[in-house]
Amino acid sequence: MTYLDEKLSLFRLSIVTITVLIASLLFVLDYSISSVILPYVVGDLGARVEQGTYIVTSFSIGNAFAIPPLDFLLNYFGKRRLFIISLLTFPIASLACGLTTSFGILLFFRFILGLISGPILPLALFILLDLYPKKYYHRVFGIWACTMVSAPMLGPIIGGYFATVFTWRVAFLVMIPIGIFCGLVISSILNLEKEKKIKPIDKFGYLLLVTMSICLQLVLDKGQQWDWYRSPLVLFLGGIFLLAMALFIPWSYYQEHPILEFSLLKKKSFSLSIMILILTYSSFFGTIVIIPMWLENYMGYDAFKSGLANAPIGILAFFIAPFWGFFIRIFSVRKLLFFSMFVFAAVSYWTTNFYVYVDLFHIQMSRFFLGLAFAFYLAPLMTLSLEEMEEENRPKALIFFHFVRVSAGALGTSCFTTIWTRRGYFHRQFLTEFVTPLNPYTGQFVEAAKKVPFPIGKPLAVINAELANQAVILALLDVFWVIMWCYIFAGLSIIFWWVVQKLAGLFQQPFEGEDKAVSST
Repeated sequence: MTYLDEKLSLFRLSIVTITVLIASLLFVLDYSISSVILPYVVGDLGARVEQGTYIVTSFSIGNAFAIPPLDFLLNYFGKRRLFIISLLTFPIASLACGLTTSFGILLFFRFILGLISGPILPLALFILLDLYPKKYYHRVFGIWACTMVSAPMLGPIIGGYFATVFTWRVAFLVMIPIGIFCGLVISSILNLEKEKKIKPIDKFGYLLLVTMSICLQLVLDKGQQWDWYRSPLVLFLGGIFLLAMALFIPWSYYQEHPILEFSLLKKKSFSLSIMILILTYSSFFGTIVIIPMWLENYMGYDAFKSGLANAPIGILAFFIAPFWGFFIRIFSVRKLLFFSMFVFAAVSYWTTNFYVYVDLFHIQMSRFFLGLAFAFYLAPLMTLSLEEMEEENRPKALIFFHFVRVSAGALGTSCFTTIWTRRGYFHRQFLTEFVTPLNPYTGQFVEAAKKVPFPIGKPLAVINAELANQAVILALLDVFWVIMWCYIFAGLSIIFWWVVQKLAGLFQQPFEGEDKAVSST
C-alpha cells in the first residue's frame, strides 16, 4: 500500500493518523478550554470581567498572523517539518502561559501561542490528504472534522474540572506532554521533506494585512472601554484600518504572488463558502465564549458545571461526522449546509426564550441540538470551498479559508461581547426607570422583605441584583436574535446561489442548442 513517497504499513499509517488527529485536537481544545476558565484567570490576575475575552482574541490574532504566510513556510520547511516544529514549540508557549503572574504578559504569550500553533490545524489536514489516496478524501474530511466537533464537548469539561479542582494553570500545563509526544511520534515515523523551495512572499501585503487585523481587533475589543467615536484613539485606529484596507486590495490585485489569493473568489463555490463562513463561524464562536461567561458570572455556575452545560454540543456531532461522506452521497453539499443553517437558526430562536432562572437541562438541550447543526457544517463547508478548485490551488484555498475562519472567530467574539455589554446597559437603564416610589410594586416588595423570617439582604440591594440579572439575560437574548438572523442570511445565500445557477443554466441552454445547430450545418 503506497502513500505519497513512502510505503507505510496499515499499523504505522493508523498510528500517524491518530497522532495527527490528537495534535489537531490539542489545538482546538485550547479554544474551548479557554472559554470556561476566563472568570478564573480574570479573578486570579486582577483583570476586569470584560477583559476576559482578550485571552481568546489574542490567541485568534496570533493564528491569523501565522496562516497567510503558510504557503511560503510550507515550501521552505516542508509540511511535515513545519508541523513538527509547531508541535514541539507549542509546549514552550503553553508553559509560559501557565506560569505567568501578570494578565498583560499572559496576553502576550497567548498571542505567541496562537502564532506558533496557527499552522497546526491546516497542516494536519494537508498531511492526511497526502497520506491517503484521493478516493478517500471524503473520509479524511469526516475523520478530521471529528477533532473539530469533539473539542466543544471535551474542552469545557476538561477545562472546568482543572479550574475547579486544581487551578486554571493546569489547563495550559497539561498541553505540554501531549504536544511533545505527538511531535516525536510523527518525526520518528514520517520521512521529512528533503527539498527546500523558496517562493517569493508579499512582505508589504503581509504588513498591510497585519496592520488591518491589529487595528480592527483593537477597535472592537477596546471601543467599549474607550467610548467608541468619542475617543480620538479609536478614530485614529479606525482610520489606519481603512487606509490599510484601501491599499491592500489594489496591491494584492496586481501582485503575482499575493499574501492572500483573492483571485480564488472568482470560483462561485469558494466565494459562497467564504461568505457563509464569515456569517456563521463568527456567530458560532461568539456563543462558545459568551455562554460560559454568562453561566459563571451571572448564573452562579462553577467552571465544571459550566463545562457540563456546554458539553452536549459535541455528542451528536461526534457520532455523525465520520459518516458525513455517506450523507454527501445521498444529499448535495449545499443541501447539507442549508439543513445546518436551518438547525442553527432554530436553536438560536429557541435560545431567545431563555429566562433568568432557566435550568441546566434546557441549556444542555439547546447545546445538544446545536451539535446536530455543527455536524453538517464545517466539513461540508470545506468541501464546498474546494469543489471547483484546481489541484495546485487547493493549498492556497485552504490557507485563505482558515485565515477567514480564525479572523471571523476573533471578530465574532469581540462584536457579540460588545453587543451583549451595551444591550445590558440599555436594559438595566430601562428597567431601573420602574423602580421608583411612585410604583406601588416597589413599596410592596420593600414592605414584604421586612417581614421575611430569614435574612435576604437589604431590599433595595436585592432589587438591584435582580435588575442586573434581568438586564443580562435580556441582552443575551438580543445577541441570539442577531445570531439567528446571521444564520438565516447564510441559508438564504445558499438558496440565492442555487436559483442563480438554475437561471444561468436555463439561459445558456438555448445558445448551446444554436451552437450545435450551426456546427452541424
